[in-house]
Amino acid sequence: MNLDAMGAHIDRLIADLRVTQFYVADDLHVHWIDDREEAMAITDADPVEIHLPRIRSVLDYATCLHELGHVSGRYQGSKSSKTRERWAWQYAREHALFWTAEMEEDARASMWRP
Repeated sequence: MNLDAMGAHIDRLIADLRVTQFYVADDLHVHWIDDREEAMAITDADPVEIHLPRIRSVLDYATCLHELGHVSGRYQGSKSSKTRERWAWQYAREHALFWTAEMEEDARASMWRP
């Protein structure tokens, strides 16, 4: 799978989110960033903001999926950050076109980061 196909997939997921979860498309602001370590979803803001890395690798793709999981994944209203993180990664796995060992290793390692 090439980078363009991964990017197109993320674009489709964002478009679907805008249709299925937001009454007005502008209620979701997407910001493209260069450093995936700065990726985040701010779901308690109005509008909801999501900062996604430009896709230059499979890890950027996985990070995008993970952040989208914070917007539409299960248990994102939990008081436990570990629960929210775990289920955002589960969303990423379930919605990925493919999932590699490298992506899984990064997901697991992220659970231990502060």
